[in-house]
Amino acid sequence: MPLIWGIPVMAGLQFMQAEAGANASAAEAAAQRANFEEAEFQRRWQNQIENRNVAKQNAMRWFNNKMIAETANKRRAEEDFYIRYNWDNQAGAYGKQHKAAQDELYSRLSGQGIDPNSGTARALLRQQNEASQEAMSGLRINVSNQLIGSERKQAQALAGRDFGYNEHVPFIPARYGGPDPAAAFEQSLYAGIIGGAANTMGYAVSALGASQAGGDTTNNYYSLIGGGSSG
Repeated sequence: MPLIWGIPVMAGLQFMQAEAGANASAAEAAAQRANFEEAEFQRRWQNQIENRNVAKQNAMRWFNNKMIAETANKRRAEEDFYIRYNWDNQAGAYGKQHKAAQDELYSRLSGQGIDPNSGTARALLRQQNEASQEAMSGLRINVSNQLIGSERKQAQALAGRDFGYNEHVPFIPARYGGPDPAAAFEQSLYAGIIGGAANTMGYAVSALGASQAGGDTTNNYYSLIGGGSSG
């Protein structure tokens, strides 16, 4: 009688052990997956922080470039304005001076009884006009050099801009390679059931051998499987 009850009890214990092992495997797999997902979340969060910093650097670079350009352009515009303003004043003043010098020359020639249309008068007037033209040419060259200098100052300031650009850091999701909790449960349960069945069969065979040593083989076998005596 003990043999009849021993086999199902052992089989039940083996199944409970298999189920407990399957639950443990599923819990371990779930913990691995949770750890992986947490690590992925932290990586994604860190990637977003890095990209925000990259965006700030690019925005600051753009803003600085904008301020440099605005300042350089404003300074050149102001400098060019005053250069041309001074030129207009100088040209106007020099024109008045030239006319006054001509009037004085005509007055002196008339005072000395020299005909303004004479060769001497025309030579003096031509000499005065040439001197005036040379002086005006010198003023134009000076103004032109000042405008070139203003342009070069602007170009030098604009050269201080930084047109670099920091690329965003791409995020490449990792693939989870660990066991799936449901699959881990099934695999562990199947392995436990198969192992338990093998142990139970081994126990049954051992018990059958022990029974054979004490009596009829057929009757003992039926006792093991719960069938009683063969009659």
